[in-house]
Amino acid sequence: MTLFTFFGCALTAYGPCLAIFFGSIAPNAQLVILMVSSRAEQGLNMVAKHPKSKFNRSGYAFSAGLGFGLMFGVISYITLLVQSLGPGVLMCNSCPNMSLYFVSVTHYGASYLTLLNSSTINLGCAYAVLGNVVLLLASAIIVFADLRNLHQKSS
Repeated sequence: MTLFTFFGCALTAYGPCLAIFFGSIAPNAQLVILMVSSRAEQGLNMVAKHPKSKFNRSGYAFSAGLGFGLMFGVISYITLLVQSLGPGVLMCNSCPNMSLYFVSVTHYGASYLTLLNSSTINLGCAYAVLGNVVLLLASAIIVFADLRNLHQKSS
């Protein structure tokens, strides 16, 4: 029954967007590209058959608006769709042993390491990438150990 709920909610939320997409945007490849990345308008005007047509502007605005609306709908509604699949879905409570302090320190560490990209330090980019890889590996080790412990407790 949860699968029916999932598809019912998904089609209720995204059905109108899919109908608009397949009805008016999908036949024109330029509008599909613009829907995915709305910053491509200048490049699309260079390759368009009629770049100065007043109809291009409204079509581009329509497709970019649909792209933004679809992304907003995905971001705001996806958690409800995942929860409708039932209790077998691991949400944020899957790592109760992960300390909030570690999560915040790794997020701040990764953010501050990216500041090395624009610094005057010699090989700052390499240090930033290396530091982020180290943070990623440390996080992966902790998460896999936590999941292994969770699996051993459930068996």
